[in-house]
Amino acid sequence: MKTSMFKWKPDYDSAADEYKKAAVAFKSAKANGQTKDCYIKAGDCYLENKNLYHAGKCYEAAAFVCRDTGDLDDAVTYLDKAVELYREQGTTDSAAQAYEKAGEILAEEKPEKAIEFYVKAYEAMGLEDRPRQCCDLLNKAIKLMIKHRKLEEAAQAIKKSQEYYTELDQLGQVYRLTVALVLVQLSLGDLIAAEGAYGDCLSCPGFVDSDECTIAKVLLRAYDDGDQENANKVLNGIYIRHMENVYAHLARSIRVPGSVKKKEVSNVTENNDGEEATNGKEVGKNEEEEEGEDEYEGGIC
Repeated sequence: MKTSMFKWKPDYDSAADEYKKAAVAFKSAKANGQTKDCYIKAGDCYLENKNLYHAGKCYEAAAFVCRDTGDLDDAVTYLDKAVELYREQGTTDSAAQAYEKAGEILAEEKPEKAIEFYVKAYEAMGLEDRPRQCCDLLNKAIKLMIKHRKLEEAAQAIKKSQEYYTELDQLGQVYRLTVALVLVQLSLGDLIAAEGAYGDCLSCPGFVDSDECTIAKVLLRAYDDGDQENANKVLNGIYIRHMENVYAHLARSIRVPGSVKKKEVSNVTENNDGEEATNGKEVGKNEEEEEGEDEYEGGIC
C-alpha cells in the first residue's frame, strides 16, 4: 500500500482483496494460522475504508478457521466483532445469522454460551418481524436448555415460541408446545404452572378436540392423583415417544410425588395384614394346645 506523488491514500480495498486471495490459497494448503491472519488483515483493511459489511464477513471467516482448529474462544471473539459491524451497518439478518453460527459452534463445548447466542439471534430476527425464523432459533435454544436442565428458561422460551406460532396461525405447533410446556413444568415439580399451561391453551380453537388436549389432561390428572402407573402410560406412550428426543428423554425422568409413598403404605398394610394373620394362627394354635391339655388332664386311662 505504497503512496506516490499522484497517490496519497493507501488502496485498502485492493489490499483487502489480495489478503482474501492469500487466505484462500493458505486454506487450500491447510495452513490454518496464515489463513486466519489473512482474513483478519483483510477485515482490518475493509474497516479502514468504513466497509463494515465486508469487514464483518472477513472476521466471520476467521472465526470459522478458529472453530476448525478448536480455538473456540477466538472463534467467539471474531463472531462477536462481525455481529457488531453488521448491526452498525444495519444488516440485522447477517447479525442474526452470525449469532446462529456461533451457537452451532459452541453447542457441544459451551452450551450456556450457545444458548445466549441463539437467544440473541432470535431477538435480532424479532426486530425484523420474522416470526418463522424466530421459531426456528427458539427451538434450537429450547432443546439446549432442556438437555442441560435449564428448565425455567426453557419454559419461558416455549411460551414465546407459542406466541410466534399463534401469530403464524400454526395452531398445531401451539398444541404440541403445550404438551412440551406441561412436561417441562412437571419436571420442575410445578403442577400449578403445568395446569396453567394447559388452561391457557383451552381457548385456542380446536385444542379441546385434539390428541394433545387428551394427553395433557390425563397426565395432569395422574400427577395430581399421585398415580405413577397411569402417568407412565402417557409418558411412555407413542405420542411423546415421537416428540423430539429432548422431550421424550425429559418425560422419562418425571416422577409423580406421593406415588412412592403410596406404594410403601400399601406394602406396610400388606405386612400388617400378614402379621395379623400369623398372629391369628399362633393364637388358634395355642388355644388348641390348651384344649388338648385339658382333655387329657386326667390321664390316658
